[in-house]
Amino acid sequence: MYGLALFEEDVMYKKIFIISMVLLLAIALSGCDVLFGSGDEYSKYASSSSSDSTGAINSDLFNIQAPVNGENIYTASTHFKWYYNGDTSKVMYYRIFNEGSMIEITNEGGAFYDKELYNIVSIPGGHQNNWFIEAVDTNWNILARVENLYFNCDASGGTNDVPSSIWEYNSGPDFIHIEWNPVFSNQGYKIYGNQSGKIFFVGNTGFSMNSFYHGGLLPDMSIQYFVTSIDGAGKENPSGPYGFSTMPANFYPVTFPYTFVSQLIMDWERLYYKINVPSNQQVYIKLYDLSYNGEFEIFRANGEHVHYQNMHQDSSSEEIDLTLEAGDYFIVVKNYSGSSGTYSINIHF
Repeated sequence: MYGLALFEEDVMYKKIFIISMVLLLAIALSGCDVLFGSGDEYSKYASSSSSDSTGAINSDLFNIQAPVNGENIYTASTHFKWYYNGDTSKVMYYRIFNEGSMIEITNEGGAFYDKELYNIVSIPGGHQNNWFIEAVDTNWNILARVENLYFNCDASGGTNDVPSSIWEYNSGPDFIHIEWNPVFSNQGYKIYGNQSGKIFFVGNTGFSMNSFYHGGLLPDMSIQYFVTSIDGAGKENPSGPYGFSTMPANFYPVTFPYTFVSQLIMDWERLYYKINVPSNQQVYIKLYDLSYNGEFEIFRANGEHVHYQNMHQDSSSEEIDLTLEAGDYFIVVKNYSGSSGTYSINIHF
């Protein structure tokens, strides 16, 4: 009997040990609660996607807390919180995309980030902000992405102390400069744009600024602007919309495959290539024989940013391949060198 009791007790302890190991493993896999203590449930709201040898993006490297899916926010800003549990030494910066705007957060060497940002859209009656975050390495490769996140922001309930008018100060092919009458009781301003019914964050200023330069646009782009003053409680007070447009500019229509050899680009000049992608497919772009410092970007025809590439004066080629959805796009080549230069471009499917 005594031996049987010892055997049963040994079996019981083994069960407890196994259950304990399973619980510890579950806690370890749950993410940041163990790393940051109770209350910081950074894995609770994480999005997930598959990863394979083809280079599919693996968002399991992120743990996201806030803004929570569906959370209602009533202030002009909110906190974006994330934990990157990959190799942080490989991360150059993080990108936060929200309703067509993109903010880059330089990697500060840590894994946990809590950033108060203003690139949220808040209008009376509420607005759903769709956002995602990604980590990028020193070669501009996307290491990980978490997507399909959203939260609701409502600008109702402010003091209603709004800028009385907005007017266009000046404009060019890729910028619109606006001004407005100041509101002296404000704590700052936020500027929104509305293009074809899509409302997006443009920028924010301090309380003493009553103008804003909206750059990085495309020729012949029409945008409705409205400015919100931020009161002492952090609530927003939106003005009515005012519409302005960029100036026209020449662009090069592209027929695939496209090659332009030794194109001259002047000091601070921007050149535009308009392409049509007939169906969802890979598009290959190569710039070579560079003799200047600059960059090129890819936008959808509605102005939505798709890709950025820095070009250094090292005579090396810049090559990218992207899967683009069907539609019209602009490739914008920019010269920031302080002098004229040349390049060649090749575009093909």
